[in-house]
Amino acid sequence: MSYGIVTSFKFRTIAAPEENVLFYYPYVWNRTQAVPGWVGFQDYSAGQTVPIIPAEMNIRVLVVKNTDDTLLFLFEGAYHGSQEAFLQAIQPMLNDLNAVGGLVESDVVVKSVGWLDSLLYANNNALFRNWDSGEALAVPFNYSAVRDAPSPRL
Repeated sequence: MSYGIVTSFKFRTIAAPEENVLFYYPYVWNRTQAVPGWVGFQDYSAGQTVPIIPAEMNIRVLVVKNTDDTLLFLFEGAYHGSQEAFLQAIQPMLNDLNAVGGLVESDVVVKSVGWLDSLLYANNNALFRNWDSGEALAVPFNYSAVRDAPSPRL
């Protein structure tokens, strides 16, 4: 048996983007709509051979069962770049999801923030006021299930 001691590290870093976009797109789907909606998201994030999603995009999906037996799919996250570039990058996914219907337009959030604010968001998921309430159960591919929908207000 042997061991080693690390005495130094070298990191190659990149410049922090000047603009970052926090976003939140809620869709209410019945079980029939959920299948093509989820397929649309999978096509965007995994693609048939190559993902469409750019490296600058981070998306988490939260699924909540509503009392009327519909499902609330919350697509939210951060994009590291300009709002203009974000809107272009997210459009293929939105085209597929909007074809299914169910977007709660009044609750859509697209907010430009600086680098440090985007890190604070990533650290405590502050897009939702009560996200750190312990209600969410995170699993490896950033899918979470909760009993009650968190507030979408910033």
